[in-house]
Amino acid sequence: MLFSARKMLDGICKYSIIQVHSLMYFLWLQRTQWFSLSKLEEIQRKRLRFLLEHALRHVPFYHKVFRAKGLRPSDIKSAKDLVRLPIVTKGDIRNNFHDFSSRDFQKYGPILNSTSGSTGEPFRYHIDRKTVGIANAATWRGWGYAGYNFGDKMAVLAGLSLVSSKENLLRIASKKVIKRMVKFPAINLRKEILEDYAKRMIQFKPKFIRGYPSSIYFFADFLKEEGIDLICPRAVLTTAEMLLPYQRKLIEEVFQCDVFDGYGAFDGGTAALECEEHRGYHMAVEKVVMEFVDEDGNSVAKGEKGRIIATDLFNYAMPFIRYDTGDMGVYSDEECSCGRMLPLMKKILGRTTDILRFKTGAVLSGPSLTLIFKDFDIKQYQVVQTSDDSMVVKIVKGKTYSDKDTKKMYSALKGSVGVGVEVKLEFVDHIQPTK
Repeated sequence: MLFSARKMLDGICKYSIIQVHSLMYFLWLQRTQWFSLSKLEEIQRKRLRFLLEHALRHVPFYHKVFRAKGLRPSDIKSAKDLVRLPIVTKGDIRNNFHDFSSRDFQKYGPILNSTSGSTGEPFRYHIDRKTVGIANAATWRGWGYAGYNFGDKMAVLAGLSLVSSKENLLRIASKKVIKRMVKFPAINLRKEILEDYAKRMIQFKPKFIRGYPSSIYFFADFLKEEGIDLICPRAVLTTAEMLLPYQRKLIEEVFQCDVFDGYGAFDGGTAALECEEHRGYHMAVEKVVMEFVDEDGNSVAKGEKGRIIATDLFNYAMPFIRYDTGDMGVYSDEECSCGRMLPLMKKILGRTTDILRFKTGAVLSGPSLTLIFKDFDIKQYQVVQTSDDSMVVKIVKGKTYSDKDTKKMYSALKGSVGVGVEVKLEFVDHIQPTK
């Protein structure tokens, strides 16, 4: 009991520190969004220089890179000079985990995080508390573009990444009292569940709805079919998946409000959100450098699609410098009529995921499904829908994977698809990626 209480206290203290950082950075970002482009670039240059100096002194991988290339941090005077450093991938970091970690790692209160592994390979890495704080702040600023204020009611319709069950008392209080959020897990979205969500949401009267585009789209489609028009948010905030035009159109039609899409991730620190003008995604250049490059690593011209390469300016525990996000986007040098000088990403071209539908009515979007795998020691996985009432999950086990994990995973998968859908697990040595 004493251990549990101490663990809970440690968690609350850590969360409190993160919230302090979040609020401080939020106040800062509220001011910087109106700065001139030259002033924003100066902020970015300074933070980049501090990061590179830290990486040279404390991060083995980058120490070797700088020495091998005969470079000093002062040689990289702006984001444009980052091309002198190599692009790194998830595989590079996964295979050289300790070399990418700072030698003074513990100083930054590291937090082990992981991606959902939409490519079939979950990816684990560390972030520090300031990274979480600035990420929260950038998200809150983006919500503000839609008119959000602290205390506004928000309904969250998404998978485990946004409606995690791992909550301490302070986090629960924050969501229910300060942020006033109610969670609607976007798994197993059968008709009866959607009916329940509709009743609860009508009663809750959210000012904002946030979640996965596919989940909100299914909900909106259900509301339209049932003729339910009593849910009237001020705006809908989408994230985690690529928002498709037909989804935006139906969501705006049903809820009679604008959709504000966002793009961001902890691995690489990317953050870009739509403002009220909807002319693109404002990139949070105060916290990240986002490059757009072709297959050879060369910068693409404005209006051309490119791989998004990110440099997180805040994560000192495990620096991500010129990190290949695996996503693609289109850079724009246009100025937005909203008055903010934050540069624009015109379009997001990555993050498209598959959707599974079963005859029972159960629907699983990509993120809802892949997040099930992120906390297991798995090298690769592949989900195949074999019929309208069955699916096969192929798994390449990691070293610490156990029979206990198999039971947990099977239970989670069955809970997601519900009764009437057969789930089969297959353990294999290797999975050949599809085209």
